[in-house]
Amino acid sequence: MSFEYRGKRDSPHWRRTWDWLLTISSVLAPLIIGIALGDLLNGLPINSAQNYTGSFWDLFQPYGVFTGVTLALICALHGATFLSLKTTGDMHERSRHLARRIAPVTTAFVIGFIIWTHVEHSDTFFLNLVELLAILAVIAALWLVYEQRDGFSFAATTVTIASAIVAIFVGLYPNVMVSSTNAANNLTAANTASPAYPLKIMSVVAIILLPVVLLYQAWTYYVFRRRVSAREFEPQGLSAEAVRPGVPSTPIGKDGQSGAMNA
Repeated sequence: MSFEYRGKRDSPHWRRTWDWLLTISSVLAPLIIGIALGDLLNGLPINSAQNYTGSFWDLFQPYGVFTGVTLALICALHGATFLSLKTTGDMHERSRHLARRIAPVTTAFVIGFIIWTHVEHSDTFFLNLVELLAILAVIAALWLVYEQRDGFSFAATTVTIASAIVAIFVGLYPNVMVSSTNAANNLTAANTASPAYPLKIMSVVAIILLPVVLLYQAWTYYVFRRRVSAREFEPQGLSAEAVRPGVPSTPIGKDGQSGAMNA
């Protein structure tokens, strides 16, 4: 709604309100998704009928909240590197400065998240490949941000997001949702799966449409591949105030003087 309604009025207060709503919702989205994913892995009170028996506040477990904050920080760094990659001038420098401020905190949270996930939800001593990839990617992003390598830092944050999310599902499998009440009440990929026929239909649809989605996403990135500058949003030609009804506009010569003065 912020994208739609922000431009409906020219009032600064109106636009500032929708800017704040867009900012708050953009922070809440990865935060809530992260909390939900963390709760799935860490476990929630589920009874033998596979129903949730906890309260609203039981959803805010330390691991889930830490996962949500980590995902929100990764997305903030990802957005800052994207703006650094796509803008010029003052916005470009502000984005780089913001990325440098966020990167160390994000790196610390990602490393802490991976270690916590591995200790609590893995039986092995060494990190698996996905967990190791998440740590290496965020460290690379930190280094690339300070090296001002906008494209590579954006790619590194992309890998960080993907590997962090995949690490959750690697630790979760074969469960879909862990029960903190009793392990026998866990929701698994087997006891929560749809019947065979709907799964076949969804598989066919995914096989057909997923390549299409990937192609048009790649095409949009290609179309909007160049940087955006403030000059592109400046009015072209004479302003409306300069051209009054009944008064012909005067062409400008190469040296900046009007055509009449040149004559």
